[in-house]
Amino acid sequence: MDYFEYFEAPEFKTLFSRYQKMKEKGISEYFDADELVDITEYYYNKGMKMEALTTLEFALKMHPDNVDVRLCQARTCMNEGNYEQVQQLLDSIIDQTDREVLFLRAELNIIKKDMPQTSVYLNQIIQSEEEPIDIYQAYIDIGELFLDYEEYERAMKYFTRAEKSAQMCEDPQELVWRAQADRAICLFALGEHQKGIDLVNQILDEDPYSHTHWCLLGEFYVELEEFDKAMDAFDYALAIQQDYKEAIFWKACCYTYLENNAEALKLFHQCIEKEYKLSETHFACGVLYNTQMEYSQAIFHLKKSEELMNGTPRYAFELYTNLADAYIQSKLYQQAIHYIMLADPLSPDNEQIQKLYKEIENKEENI
Repeated sequence: MDYFEYFEAPEFKTLFSRYQKMKEKGISEYFDADELVDITEYYYNKGMKMEALTTLEFALKMHPDNVDVRLCQARTCMNEGNYEQVQQLLDSIIDQTDREVLFLRAELNIIKKDMPQTSVYLNQIIQSEEEPIDIYQAYIDIGELFLDYEEYERAMKYFTRAEKSAQMCEDPQELVWRAQADRAICLFALGEHQKGIDLVNQILDEDPYSHTHWCLLGEFYVELEEFDKAMDAFDYALAIQQDYKEAIFWKACCYTYLENNAEALKLFHQCIEKEYKLSETHFACGVLYNTQMEYSQAIFHLKKSEELMNGTPRYAFELYTNLADAYIQSKLYQQAIHYIMLADPLSPDNEQIQKLYKEIENKEENI
């Protein structure tokens, strides 16, 4: 069971309910270290950064020397780009052979572009595994680490190794499909679009009721702007699992590209109700409301997206410029200038920045 499945499980919901009741009562109650780590990770996955940090602080007070709590703190610092503190936290852990310690050290070296040292840590992880399923999972985890940093060729090598190692495991078929799907993502990202699509279709020929692979196929078609094919794929995914959040989100994106704002907003609001990709979903709603000149709604959703985002996401420039525009149209010029100044360093010399400043100047002259 992965994290996302665990967060939907009754066991976690009971734990989370107990934690929420403790907060509502304003008291301190004992929780195991791993329970608090799980709650922190849950908040981060929901984009609820402040709640995650509060839970982590509570965990550090209750379990100051616990390795899992310190590793959770290190991952948090990694997400915030505080790499020196990550290094210090890792150095403070006694067991330097811990799998998570090695992964975080490898990640730090990927960021530094020190691939030889990255390989040293990753090889230690692989060599420490004995069971076939653990070796397979190590290859998958390493591939997905490289995938996160858009190192697609390196990622694909590990997914290929994972696919081969799956043959040594019990019930290998689903393991093979997972490795193939990850490899398809790499192929597509490297510009081998048809090879990526063909590989996903190969999986679907063997496993036609896989809602996740139908959704992946739809995402590929969205990237190629083949929206009819994308819609068909998402509809298949939702026919198999009607509440599949990722397919709902991507179908909403399709409607956005097709300029069917009403249907897009309807589906994005479903995602918000289901607490799925909250920062991205509020951002999408804000942009659509801005397009429809519903500026108070645009500001509400864009501010919510800003509150929930982790670090500086790829859509930060658009978020800030859309907020600036909505504030300009609402005649709130100081707030607009604040967001223009946030956007400017993210895309220096971007013409849109000068257009926004000019629009403020023109509107102030007409007052």
